Amino acid sequence: MESLFLKLLNMSITASWLVLAVIVVRLLLRKAPKSISCLLWILVAVRLICPFSFESILSLIPSAETIPPQIIDSKTPTINSGISILNNTINPIISDSLAPNNGDSVNPLQVISGIASIIWIIGFVCMVLYAAVSFIRLHRKTREGVEIQKGIWLCDRIDTPFILGLTRPRIFLPSTIQKDDMKYVLAHEKAHLKRYDHIWKPLGFALLAVYWFNPIIWAAYILLCRDIELACDEKVIRDLGFKIKKPYSNALINCSVTRNMVSACPLAFGETSVKKRIKSVLNYKRPAFWITICAIVTSIVVAVCFLTNPPSKQKSLELDTELDAFISQVIMTENKTAHTSENFPCENHKILDIEPEGNRTILYSWVLYCEYKDASLEIESGSHIPSVITVEESDSGKYRLVEYWIPRDGTNYETDIKTKFPRHLWEEALDSQLHIEEQSKVCELTARKHFSNIGELNKTDNLFDNLGMRYFASPSAGLNKTDNLFDNTNEVLLGFTESADPTTPTILLRKDNTFSFTWSAFSSYFAVGTYQMNDDALILTTDDNKNVYTFQKVDTGYAFDAGKSSPIPQYKYSENAAPQSPVPDGAIFQQLNTESSY
Repeated sequence: MESLFLKLLNMSITASWLVLAVIVVRLLLRKAPKSISCLLWILVAVRLICPFSFESILSLIPSAETIPPQIIDSKTPTINSGISILNNTINPIISDSLAPNNGDSVNPLQVISGIASIIWIIGFVCMVLYAAVSFIRLHRKTREGVEIQKGIWLCDRIDTPFILGLTRPRIFLPSTIQKDDMKYVLAHEKAHLKRYDHIWKPLGFALLAVYWFNPIIWAAYILLCRDIELACDEKVIRDLGFKIKKPYSNALINCSVTRNMVSACPLAFGETSVKKRIKSVLNYKRPAFWITICAIVTSIVVAVCFLTNPPSKQKSLELDTELDAFISQVIMTENKTAHTSENFPCENHKILDIEPEGNRTILYSWVLYCEYKDASLEIESGSHIPSVITVEESDSGKYRLVEYWIPRDGTNYETDIKTKFPRHLWEEALDSQLHIEEQSKVCELTARKHFSNIGELNKTDNLFDNLGMRYFASPSAGLNKTDNLFDNTNEVLLGFTESADPTTPTILLRKDNTFSFTWSAFSSYFAVGTYQMNDDALILTTDDNKNVYTFQKVDTGYAFDAGKSSPIPQYKYSENAAPQSPVPDGAIFQQLNTESSY
């Protein structure tokens, strides 16, 4: 329910900008036909009904989503009104007063949104009940009416003429109506029916019931009711001629009633702004053609500018190649250690936002720096920390470091980040787990590629030379006996020669540097990933980067190195047997003999 209320709240805000635009246009086009004003209110209804809109660079809506849905769960709640001054004024208040404290079981905004949703539902129900009660009361008053013409009824208990009904609308006249006024009243009410105003007004009230919490929507509904009546007055004068201005005004005076409350129905002849309508009738002149054209063009412009949303302001966080390389170099320099020359250093920077300032650029980022000790990808040292890097570009296009900033440790950490980072980045800059997995994978792949290159890991053709079809067989032959047996294959199978497992643990190596590894028939886990191979070792790394299995090259094959590998699950090979690993430390894997059948 909270999400629905937030959606409606955002829709009412965007519609409010359209309402304000329509109000301004009404003032500018006072001499234009009032039917065009009614058309503009239809645009407002479309904006309030449609939950989506097209994006356009011509849109004048400041923000399509002023209150983001995630604000309820955010640690630093902020709005995006599209107006910087408003954001800078309101966001500090929201963040300081409504941000959840550490240890709180409930987010304050969750409570507020829940209460607001309940209040909204109560208000909606009250509006619907009010409309229903009003309709029932009118229906009771008109039950004793007498039909004097088809669709026209005379009634003793009403004070002013009106139309009642949606599918079968009826015109009700008070029995006290003067005969001279009836002609003009009926012309007015029939004009309503031709314009389907008996449908538009209830629809407007239905939208008001949904968006009752927005005072601008109330203003829109009141002005809609006025424009509907003014448009009908104009139509009557155009149809019956300008000579009826005075008697028509007299009819308005004679049928006027005082009504202080906004109603959903009926379309009453003399209850809406009678004084203003009389003045409008007496001063009415047929609009010039150019005024009508201007009004139509203005309506189209309003539709384009306020029925569409502004383009999503997703700032590009991609750096050009030269700047990205410079940032990498800066990070490597700022984070190097005394042992960097002995290790392989690498970094990854996740840009959170970019803030240009003249020829300077401020980069808000999460930086991961790692130093790998050897080909087993053991991390010797590293850091993962939010950083602010400010660089300056010279006229020649060269970059210079202005500032490399990181927060202090301990109790100063959060304070430093909130001081240095923009408010909208606080939550992301304080969440140390948000980007760590993605960045770790990038660094690990970089290190793997490095060690692969220096150890000539990609040069595995000698292992696959003259290999033919692959067979699953008992591991009775050594690696030195496979020549000329497996021509033209892209795979090779290694197996543990002394396994207690009924099915030999095997490693399937493919020429595209991928592998499959099964270590027990009792295991449902089947390891897959990529491998590296050099003169000393075979290293298997699973696709999720969680498990690494290292095999040292020996004369008879490859020996499993448990000290540099992830744990291998232990199994009971019989009911009374003690658990043991199917692949013990030092287990020799040899290429399987292909002379046996499957």
